[in-house]
Amino acid sequence: MTFAQASVSALRKLPPVQQQATYGLRVLTTRFWLRLARKRDIDIWIPDAGPSRELLVAIRAGQLTDAEFLARYEEEQHQATHCRVVCYVAGDRVATRSLSCSPLAYLSQLGKRYGRVTVLCLEAEPLLCHRHRLLQLLQEEAQGSTEKTAGQVCPRHAQQRATTVMVGWKRVCLWCAIEDAQRQKMLNPPR
Repeated sequence: MTFAQASVSALRKLPPVQQQATYGLRVLTTRFWLRLARKRDIDIWIPDAGPSRELLVAIRAGQLTDAEFLARYEEEQHQATHCRVVCYVAGDRVATRSLSCSPLAYLSQLGKRYGRVTVLCLEAEPLLCHRHRLLQLLQEEAQGSTEKTAGQVCPRHAQQRATTVMVGWKRVCLWCAIEDAQRQKMLNPPR
């Protein structure tokens, strides 16, 4: 599983056959469709993998530093519980789905399935862009999934030697996850 990042303008410089060989699965990760992007150059568009409208307005208005922008973007991605996915084949939209998983989780699944996934955005290489942080998050998750093993101990449940499990995009203690589920069931009883 390999993740990479690129600008749409860099992608457009290559013919379609070379694009596939160089970039693998090409995933546009912008909140809004880019005029510069040609549908035949994109395999999947995940609008929810891009920064929110509010975050984009704030950074463009100078209300956030680069570090604040990236921290808030990362927070948005970790808190996401769903994503919209639009699939293209040879420039034609073939499917649009709303999935009940985060964009990070879906991108990780794509990496496992297709091997090489390139996240795309507009900004040229030296400029600040969310795709660089998105790439780091994906690489950290890929690295973590191979390094993290069962047996990590939760400080709250050390005596039970509870292992950690993935719940959505977060790694949590198994006992904590069970307690949360029971608490939710008590707060929202079946009708």
